[in-house]
Amino acid sequence: MFFLGGSVGEEFGWAYATDVMIARWRPIVAIVALGIIGPCWHIPLFFIAGTSQSHLPFWMFMIAVASMRIMYVWAYQGTKKSILTTLLFHTSGNMASNLFMLVSYNGTDQRLFLIFALLSFAAAVAIAIKAPFYRNKSALGAEARPG
Repeated sequence: MFFLGGSVGEEFGWAYATDVMIARWRPIVAIVALGIIGPCWHIPLFFIAGTSQSHLPFWMFMIAVASMRIMYVWAYQGTKKSILTTLLFHTSGNMASNLFMLVSYNGTDQRLFLIFALLSFAAAVAIAIKAPFYRNKSALGAEARPG
């Protein structure tokens, strides 16, 4: 799953985009922008039968992916820009989604995924409020670990 899922192909590009955008804008603005771009990157999957995305409303997916991007960048920055951290984080999220069947493939009841998306959003808000690198540019190098 690590090599077949999307994380390997995506996270190297997201790391580059993160670094470039944070250099230009306040971190929270840059990452929220990436959080909007990320779901759009996945739009083709909404039209491919059998993918998780083809069973989800786009708005629900957007909440989850934008929230996860805030958490991925928190981990990335907190581990001195370790892409391995985001690769493992992304892959574990993909695996958990399938393992715990967060997406219903047999109907329209997506309550489990909605709960996941809302919990992810709550965690992302807490991280964005607490993590100094989301509040100002001067704190970017100040943290040695997430928190």
